Amino acid sequence: MLVPGDPEVVFCGDLVEESGEPQAGPDAVPSHWPAPWTGCSTWAARTRLYVPGHGAVVDAAFVRAQRDALAAHFGVSR
Repeated sequence: MLVPGDPEVVFCGDLVEESGEPQAGPDAVPSHWPAPWTGCSTWAARTRLYVPGHGAVVDAAFVRAQRDALAAHFGVSR
């Protein structure tokens, strides 16, 4: 959810985790996790703030780094 303002704020829910490694239950498909951020790459604007499901507010660089780390871990291409 994007909230307009200065700066704009994106509420990410559990798509982004700042307080530790992303976690999920046994019904999750972790290899699918990078896809939402790949499809929403326009959301990763440098001036936006991102509110993760858990942890502190992060910036676009953190979001991209987490997506790239998950993709590399699960062998998912960009």
